[in-house]
Amino acid sequence: MKVYLTQSTKNGGKFWQIETKGKKFVTTFGKIGGKGRKSEKSFGSKSECEKKAKNLVNEKKKKGYSKSKKRKKYESSESESESQSEEESSSESSSSSSSDSSISAL
Repeated sequence: MKVYLTQSTKNGGKFWQIETKGKKFVTTFGKIGGKGRKSEKSFGSKSECEKKAKNLVNEKKKKGYSKSKKRKKYESSESESESQSEEESSSESSSSSSSDSSISAL
């Protein structure tokens, strides 16, 4: 089971995620866009682990968290940086070609 929840705040927002792996679960939480902090807890059985995880999800929902699709933080910044690099490359090549022609004219 893997659940990702978010909560909007006046400072942006925060996330909380839980993922069960056999007899243990890992929770990750923090500000949206950040790496977050991780915590791991082990149990005596898989069913005990699943039950505790579901209880924690319900507690978070009561506190105002809601299900959300996890957004990859690099998607928007990667496409923006690519377009910026392309713009910089084209402006550099045009300025260097004009420099070259002025040098050869001398």
